[in-house]
Amino acid sequence: MVQWRQYTFEKQEYDNRIERLRKKMQEQNFDLTIVTSPDNLTYLTGFQTSGYDQVQALFVPLDQDPYMVTRLLEESNVISRTYIEKTHPFIDTDCPFEKIKEAFQKFSPLCKNVAYEKESFFLNQERHKKLADALAPLSLKDSSGLVESLRAVKTKAELEVMQIAAKVTEAGVRAAIEEVAVGKSENDVAAAAHNAMYRAGGEYPSVPPYITSGPRTIIGHATWEGRKIEANEPVFIEVAGCYRRYHAAMMRTVFTGKQPPQEMLEAARIVNDDIDSIMQAMKPGITAGEVDRLARGKQDYKKIGATRFSRTGYSMGISYAPSWDEGQVLSLCDGNEVELKENMVFHLIPWMQLPKYQWVMGISETVRVTNKGAVSLFDFPRDFALL
Repeated sequence: MVQWRQYTFEKQEYDNRIERLRKKMQEQNFDLTIVTSPDNLTYLTGFQTSGYDQVQALFVPLDQDPYMVTRLLEESNVISRTYIEKTHPFIDTDCPFEKIKEAFQKFSPLCKNVAYEKESFFLNQERHKKLADALAPLSLKDSSGLVESLRAVKTKAELEVMQIAAKVTEAGVRAAIEEVAVGKSENDVAAAAHNAMYRAGGEYPSVPPYITSGPRTIIGHATWEGRKIEANEPVFIEVAGCYRRYHAAMMRTVFTGKQPPQEMLEAARIVNDDIDSIMQAMKPGITAGEVDRLARGKQDYKKIGATRFSRTGYSMGISYAPSWDEGQVLSLCDGNEVELKENMVFHLIPWMQLPKYQWVMGISETVRVTNKGAVSLFDFPRDFALL
């Protein structure tokens, strides 16, 4: 019997989230929705596990208490991390969809307008079919994006947790920068970042830090691979600290020399100027697309032969691998006309590549939207560090 319990938030916080979801369900005429995305499960209940590749489902009826179906092994996470009182677990030799059918018939057999997250990452085509067969003859509707629409704006309690994650990030980036030296390896830098993050109270992030040096910096989403750091080259560091599955991310670039090429100095200035102008503009009412167009409007980077080909930013909050962001909740990219609201949180990434050198200039901030513009979650220099 599990006796240890730890809740990330007070029960009222989770109750509020469930009630907000139910209002969305009423608007869609759903009397029950089945939630399977691991990040949405964490948001609604506090449930978390690294075993989220297995079938796990939260049933949220309009007028009954929520209940869960998980592996029996994972039921301990329901008991120790959530306020959910009703579970219907399965063992590894069971068909989980038969257990889903049993749970539905046991707890909410009168529900007729049932929806589920069709875009859930671990519901592959075969699992979609098995779920539909298990709940036949009901015609299941799609509730994809319903929970995500609630997650975009952070509550006071969430922001407090994200501030802890930000401190973890700062510790990791600071340690990584201090470790950079000619002759050290990318592994040395990565080890320093990990050690500092965990000692600062951090937990395992959804994605490992991106630590690259020299010509490897231009490789997208590359991690450390043992390369020795050389003189007069950049070291790219991108870290997302994690606390209770909430993340805050930061990019910084270090140069192993006092006289980098002028293009690198100019790239750092442009990125920092763009971050400043974006943060000033990020007030409630501006759209995600307008923010992206603002970041690209001046195009000063083209004068130094640089390129940009990623979105300007993305929502941050709860995440699991394969990504540390909430891009599925909201991304800052042209064509997205969703309006920003107070207490949305974004990772701003107006970084650039310099093909001439096979280097990058990465500087970024995780920020919160306020009525006066965005403010950073960090208290950390936004420098292009020269060693």
